[in-house]
Amino acid sequence: MVEPATGQVMAEVPRAGAQDVDAAVARAKAAFGAWRDMAPPDRAAMLRRLADRLEESLEELARLEARNAGKPISDSRGEMGMVVRRSGRGPWPGAGRRGLLVCADCARPGRER
Repeated sequence: MVEPATGQVMAEVPRAGAQDVDAAVARAKAAFGAWRDMAPPDRAAMLRRLADRLEESLEELARLEARNAGKPISDSRGEMGMVVRRSGRGPWPGAGRRGLLVCADCARPGRER
C-alpha cells in the first residue's frame, strides 16, 4: 500500500489468489448456519462487542485511512465513526430503539439464502 501524499510504502499486503478466496468462502458458508440460527438478541450483543472494539481503535483506524486515501484526518474520523455506528450501534434511519437494525425476515431461523 502506497501513501498517496508521500508516495512511500506504508504497508505490504499479500495478494489473495483464487484458492484463498475459495477457502474464505467455504469458511463463511460453514459459519453461516450458526449465525443464522442464533437468536437476534445474541447477534445484537455480538455486533455491539464488535462496535466496542472498533470504537477502541477509532483513532488508529482513522489515521490509517487518512494515510491510505490521502484525505484529511477529520474526514477519516467521521467515516470511522459511521463504521462504528453501522457495526452495532445507531441511531440511523430504520434502527430499533437500541440502535440496531434487525430485519425480522432475515433473522428467522432456517431461512434459506
